[in-house]
Amino acid sequence: MDNQSICDASGNFIGYYGLVLNGVNDLSVKVITIENKDGNDANGHTQYYESKLTKEGQIFKLDTPVEQIKSVNGATYAFKAIDCTGDAVAVDGMSNVTLTSNKGAVNDFDYVTSGGKFTLGKAQDHGAACDEIWAGTGGQATSSGGTIADINAMSYDYGWNGSPKQRPLVIWTWWFANLAFPSSEEGASILMNNSDKDRVLFKNISGSGQTCGGGTLNATEVAEINAYCKDLIDTWFNEKGLFVVRHDRQSAGDKFYIYLLCPDTEATSKGGMWMKYQRD
Repeated sequence: MDNQSICDASGNFIGYYGLVLNGVNDLSVKVITIENKDGNDANGHTQYYESKLTKEGQIFKLDTPVEQIKSVNGATYAFKAIDCTGDAVAVDGMSNVTLTSNKGAVNDFDYVTSGGKFTLGKAQDHGAACDEIWAGTGGQATSSGGTIADINAMSYDYGWNGSPKQRPLVIWTWWFANLAFPSSEEGASILMNNSDKDRVLFKNISGSGQTCGGGTLNATEVAEINAYCKDLIDTWFNEKGLFVVRHDRQSAGDKFYIYLLCPDTEATSKGGMWMKYQRD
């Protein structure tokens, strides 16, 4: 019963589920989906569900079934039970879907060992994120002519000289000068969290960035970047953290994607947010 990513017959990502064991007999499932909430939500927003499981033989039924999951492509699914009676795991309520083990996804998104080869962009070949992200992170000129917070230049460790146990979110700005937003939680990292193996322990980011890297930023630029990034930091990297999903699309020219899913359904008026990284 590995944690699984869920895709439709065409390989489009629907969502993800993971299992949580709270004690000997208390098994729960967390389900995060990308859904078309209003009929015109082309990029979709994440929705988060959680339920205890009741074991009946090799079938694990959700005490609170999830109904009416509206995928971005228009199909509707339900999530009622995890069926382990056959050779492969199945979900009661979802037909014609593919379930793929998500084991080790967080380790795969270790930015250092990947050599920084994951890219993010709004262009179609680099995936999409919901409009609220792009509206606040498209890049903006500073008072000195540099660029503030272009989301395409985000990384996770560039130029950071702080605690190795606090890998920060770094906004790459102008002339290799960077602003790092370290987590306020000791041990925060984009690496695997042993207590919940598919959750990114990367939460409670401080409200103000710290300069790092080889370049310099003056006080005005630092203030401008902090103000520009506030909505992104406050909404995305909140106390609930993120979830990571690995997805290898063989039908798309061996594209390898990492999805970052926000579990907070109240993050925007439509629901949670998500990003997709592509390995070039």
